[in-house]
Amino acid sequence: MSYPAPTCANCGTKATIQCEACMDAPEHEPGDSISTFYCTTACQTADLQSHKTHCRIRAQRKRLLRAATILKAALLVYSEPSYARTIAELDRLDKVLALAHTWGGSYYPRLDPDSFLPNPTPAQREAVLMYSLCGGMAARLVGRLAHKLLAGLPCIVEQVQVNVKTPSPRTKLLRNHHLGSREHTVLKVDLLFGGGTWIIDPAAAQFGVPDVLFPYHKYIPDRDIDLVGQPATYNVTETSDIDFLLYERTPPLEGDIRDAIALERPPRARLASFVNTCVPTDILLGSAAEFEAKVEAFKEALRFYMAGSE
Repeated sequence: MSYPAPTCANCGTKATIQCEACMDAPEHEPGDSISTFYCTTACQTADLQSHKTHCRIRAQRKRLLRAATILKAALLVYSEPSYARTIAELDRLDKVLALAHTWGGSYYPRLDPDSFLPNPTPAQREAVLMYSLCGGMAARLVGRLAHKLLAGLPCIVEQVQVNVKTPSPRTKLLRNHHLGSREHTVLKVDLLFGGGTWIIDPAAAQFGVPDVLFPYHKYIPDRDIDLVGQPATYNVTETSDIDFLLYERTPPLEGDIRDAIALERPPRARLASFVNTCVPTDILLGSAAEFEAKVEAFKEALRFYMAGSE
């Protein structure tokens, strides 16, 4: 299928120069993310006034998508040490990873650590890693990072509890064959000044969904999701739930349960330290290739930093 050659937004002639500031922005409504081209830099300069509002909105969406990508990367790296343990727990508790047949439909094989661990597909591995962060844990782990990445972006960020009634048929994790829904925490982001309302779901991979950013009005019906309550202030931190259980709960926890929870605090605190000291302010900037390299560098840096706590 052939597509018409792009034309200059200023003069209408054949164009090859793309506006880099807003290219590759995610689509909120059909057709609202079409790239803008120019034939020369002179035409691009001449069109600046008419393009700047559209460019600003799309650049904000692009930054939001990149921030969501970093959040997912952080969760994957953080949960890597628990991969084998999670597989074993899934198997022991008779949980299942549903995989699609090539002709459609799903089947529910028991997870066999001996056969599953050596050669998982990327989707399988991400699903298991994100499953280990189920519930609201993912949102807590990336709270500090999300606020740092979105600093300066005109937006309102809230956390939303949802029930995922119909996980993806491609890869989904269920507690058993009869479980119909699971509570899940996502971020609702209102981009001000025309940027639209979005959902960041950095742990969506546990349901077989590789994407991390979704238009709000599509996320709810497309994923067959029910909202649980109202959006709430997003002020959780990596250790807020643990600190409550260890120091504020009445009656206080004791014995093995307290000891097990206390063991979870050091790696979370180390993640917070990494975000405070090692995430550069320009991580979301650059070309597509430059950002891709930054994501890989971020993952390697976080992996190395977290290993220092062992």
